[in-house]
Amino acid sequence: MGFRHQPPVSIIIPTYNRARFLVRAIESARRQTYPNVEILIVDDASPDETPEVVRPFLHYPNVRYYRNEKNLGLVGNWRRGFELARGSFCTFLCDDDLLAPRFVESLIHPLLRDTSLAYAFSDIWMIDVEGNLLLTRTEQMYRHSTRIHLAEGKIQDPRRTILINRSVFIGGVLFRSACIQPDFFDERSRCYLDYWLFYQISRHHPSVWYHPERLVFLRMEPNGMSRSWKWRLYGLEGEIFLYRSLLEDPLYSPYRSICMRRLASALTTYGNTLLTENRFEEARIALHNALELQKNIRAMAGYGLSYTGTLCRPLVQSARHIRKLFTLRLAS
Repeated sequence: MGFRHQPPVSIIIPTYNRARFLVRAIESARRQTYPNVEILIVDDASPDETPEVVRPFLHYPNVRYYRNEKNLGLVGNWRRGFELARGSFCTFLCDDDLLAPRFVESLIHPLLRDTSLAYAFSDIWMIDVEGNLLLTRTEQMYRHSTRIHLAEGKIQDPRRTILINRSVFIGGVLFRSACIQPDFFDERSRCYLDYWLFYQISRHHPSVWYHPERLVFLRMEPNGMSRSWKWRLYGLEGEIFLYRSLLEDPLYSPYRSICMRRLASALTTYGNTLLTENRFEEARIALHNALELQKNIRAMAGYGLSYTGTLCRPLVQSARHIRKLFTLRLAS
């Protein structure tokens, strides 16, 4: 059977204010060797030139553009994209990342052979803002994510691989659409939506496949959104929600100590970040909760500083600067 008779695949590109990179993302989706693909661009009411950037692509029959009337935020925009997608399979392409031409073709094969698989995922390349390969960073991520220990095929321990080892990058995943429900897009997951989706899917469809070829290019932006304090808090709220949920789930009881350490670390960072925003009472609660899980110097110091009032912010910033210098010295 030829590819043109195979099931449709939706490449969903949720985007916000990334006109600078969006063209390349769309072009990489259009270069797929698997021909039965729809490209769905979901614009979360971007204030930049996104509509103008997308317009030249709209004469292609497989490119669709949807613009939200108002900003829905990360989770809402991804949910909207999934609800609008028509494919039997789907992938979420971040608006500044790129797909290799054989991404869909390579990952759809195992999904067609084995209907028990919820998704297939690949390895990734890291690139800089200009699109140049970051070879050292790619190798570091390969080892840090423990993909170095994975062999091609069905994952033997998907819960550990996906949520404990964090071996999967969502931009490198081709999902079976039937394994995702709209309510999996939970606002409480914040920018941990990717891991929350993996968690929800694993509860019902735990079988996944690993393809070791590097088929996605993940862009590293040193001054991107993740560097802002607001986004940092948003992300930490999602991480706290995820690990509290895992601790309540009996399926993750073998990893309870790991989840407790990660939750304590997230609460500590969250509390100390709140201190820099002069949100002392909220910070004190978060740091108290962190200390109940695991005693650590950062949480104890932050808890004490939460009582110092307006002196707190410069003290925390000074401590963070000293810690950064110490870390850099160790690294050198």
